[in-house]
Amino acid sequence: LFCLHGGGYVMGSLNSHRGLACQLAKTLEATAIVPDYRLAPRYPFPAAVDDTVNAWYWLSQQEEAREIVLAGDSAGGGLALALLLKLREEQLRMPEAVVLLAPWADLTNSSEELARQARLDPMLRLQGLALAAKAYAHRTAVDNPYISPLLGQLHGLPPVLIQVGTHDILLNDSLRLEKKLKAAGVETDLKVWPKMLHVWQMYYDFLPEARKALAEVGRFGRKILGD
Repeated sequence: LFCLHGGGYVMGSLNSHRGLACQLAKTLEATAIVPDYRLAPRYPFPAAVDDTVNAWYWLSQQEEAREIVLAGDSAGGGLALALLLKLREEQLRMPEAVVLLAPWADLTNSSEELARQARLDPMLRLQGLALAAKAYAHRTAVDNPYISPLLGQLHGLPPVLIQVGTHDILLNDSLRLEKKLKAAGVETDLKVWPKMLHVWQMYYDFLPEARKALAEVGRFGRKILGD
C-alpha cells in the first residue's frame, strides 16, 4: 500500500494518518508505505509531486513490491492522481489498483456545488480550500493538470475505487472524476455514502460506517488483485 496523506498540501504527516494507513493496509492485507512529502507554503508545487514520484520509484524497484495499491485521501487523493499522470507520461510502472477517499482533484474550486456542500460539511470551509490552493500552487496556475488532475487527461489508468460522503464539500470532485474516468475507459467504482463527512474513514474507532467503508476497500482490493 502506497498511501498519500491529506491535509490540503499544507499539513498532515505520517503521525496524523498513521491510523488510517494502518487500517487500509490491514483490510488490503498489505504493508503500508506513507511518503513524507514536503508541504506548502515553504515547499510549494511541484515539491509534493517530485517527492511522491521519487518515493514511488524507490518502492516500485523493491523485490517484495510485486503488487501495489495506491491510495490517498483528500489532497492525498489529488496527489495520487497527479502521480498517475506522471507515471503514464514517463512510462513507469503503474499500481495495480487505486483507492481515493474524497479526493481533492480540482484546486480551481470553481464548482458551483462547493458553496452548497460547504453548508453540510463540518470539516472543511471554502476559505480554507482557497488559501491552501493558493499556498500550494504559488506561482503556477491552479488549472495545471499536476495540481488539478481532474482537468488533465485520465486515460490509461488502473482500476479506481472512489469513496465520498453526501455531506462532503468535495462531493462534486468525486462525481466529476468518476464521469471523466469512465469516459476515458478507466474501470471506476464510485461509492457515495449517505450523510458522511469528509474522510469519515479516519474515525474507524467509533464510527461503524468508517469500518464498513474500510471493509469495502478490502473487497475492492481482492476483486482487482485476486484472493
